[in-house]
Amino acid sequence: MATEPTAPQPPGPLSALVSRPAFWVVAVALLAALPLWRALRPEAPLPASAAPPSVVAAVPGPLPVLGTVPDFVFTDSEGRPFKSSGLLGKVWVASLGFTRCTRDCPAIARAMQQLQGRSGGLGDAFQLVSFTVDPDYDLPSVLKAYAASLQAGVRWHFLTADRADLEAVIIAGLQQPMDKKGDDPMSISHGEQLVLVDQRHQVRGLYPAEAEGAVDQVLRDAARLLNEGQP
Repeated sequence: MATEPTAPQPPGPLSALVSRPAFWVVAVALLAALPLWRALRPEAPLPASAAPPSVVAAVPGPLPVLGTVPDFVFTDSEGRPFKSSGLLGKVWVASLGFTRCTRDCPAIARAMQQLQGRSGGLGDAFQLVSFTVDPDYDLPSVLKAYAASLQAGVRWHFLTADRADLEAVIIAGLQQPMDKKGDDPMSISHGEQLVLVDQRHQVRGLYPAEAEGAVDQVLRDAARLLNEGQP
């Protein structure tokens, strides 16, 4: 007996939908819009552990007076006396560090290098001063070699002194910590900020050396002080 051919089954609802041209038009449009939706959707806030690095913000209005650097006579990298009176009438940036430091000092030195390279237009009215916090090791000859390795120019000074005298200027004047707990260089700790000092030896700004925009803000604030023309 011959088998009758089976009648074709009508397409299901899904098959019928897929077969329609309008379905593919809508599907392609949705796929094309997906990247735009991803770009415009609001993002969840970053957790604290993923927060971006700190950014130095501009200070509105006059820069605050944060302290005063006492008068000092230290020794520079040439072995000559360096008097703070030579900085009167000038704006200067102070930094701390020591030549055996391998932690944060390289980043601080790079920031000072950038300040040197980008401040040529300010001329002799803008100076850089790096104080060692390891005076027992950082003799003038050591500082001289270190300054040469950083290609320091005549506006960048490297100073040393007795520890007690350094502490009086750094802690009380520059508002920066300085400590040594043993003979190991790794036991030496110090502030990591760039310190902006005005023409009267007043501290006018503290900037984390590794913060985004620190060098830019130091230069802007230094120019503000110079434009104010303080004696």
